[in-house]
Amino acid sequence: MQIYENSRMEHQTTQIVFLILPQIHLMDLAGPDQVFYEAIDYGANIEVKYCSFSDNLSTKSGLPIDKIEHFSNIEFKSNDFLIVPGADVNYIHSEEFRQQKDLLIWIKNLYAQKVTICSVCTGAFVLAYSGVLNGKNCTTHWKRTAELQRCFPNLKVIENVLFNEHDNIYTSAGVASGIDLALH
Repeated sequence: MQIYENSRMEHQTTQIVFLILPQIHLMDLAGPDQVFYEAIDYGANIEVKYCSFSDNLSTKSGLPIDKIEHFSNIEFKSNDFLIVPGADVNYIHSEEFRQQKDLLIWIKNLYAQKVTICSVCTGAFVLAYSGVLNGKNCTTHWKRTAELQRCFPNLKVIENVLFNEHDNIYTSAGVASGIDLALH
């Protein structure tokens, strides 16, 4: 895998950090997560971590998630990745989520620090709320592309692609495309 052969990363462990949201779609997390654990089994110099802003987490299907580190405790380097798996879009649009200003500013600051930012499915809405997608090409699940464009008219939402890259931000469509993005 070319990403691990890059000379600037040769001796440095790359962090893959998943932002776990309330009502997360389990497959949006599990697919890409498994890709990185397989890469570790093949000798990739990466470390997978998880963070959130909430102590009260469960998947959209109700599976509880416990003991997740607060996002503000994670230190990033420029060769690290933040991945935002999809969650229930109604939750992402909720006032409860949009009041997480510290989280949204944190994402924007990571982007400014040259951390690679990725989303799976409705995770693109989180990136849009943070402002990092302003003026950029992006994608999301095919059922949500029109909604993403309508809610954020300053984005250029691309349809019928597995994933898209624009200025160190990667957005992917639905569940399986998150696996494709992780493999990329």
